[in-house]
Amino acid sequence: MKYKDFEILRFSDVEYEGMTVEVSWDGEPVAQLTMDQGAAAIEIRLLSSTDVRFALSDFLEAVEIARQYLAEYPDPTTHEWRGGSLT
Repeated sequence: MKYKDFEILRFSDVEYEGMTVEVSWDGEPVAQLTMDQGAAAIEIRLLSSTDVRFALSDFLEAVEIARQYLAEYPDPTTHEWRGGSLT
C-alpha cells in the first residue's frame, strides 16, 4: 500500500513469531512493526541507515496504517483472530 512517499508492506520475517509490517520512504526501509509480544504491545524498530527526512505527520499516519495491517493478523501470544481463535 502507498501513502504519499511511504510504502507499507506486510511480510513474515523469520526473526519474528508473528506477522511484521515494514514502512519504507522513497524506497528506503525506515521502520518495521512487530507484534511478537502481543497485539497490545506492538513494537517499532527504526531501520534507516541514511539521512532521511519527511514530515512527522506523514510518518505517523504511515505507522498507523502499518499498525492497522498488523491488527488483521492473529495475536501470536493468544492466537486470537478477529474475535475468534485459531486453536
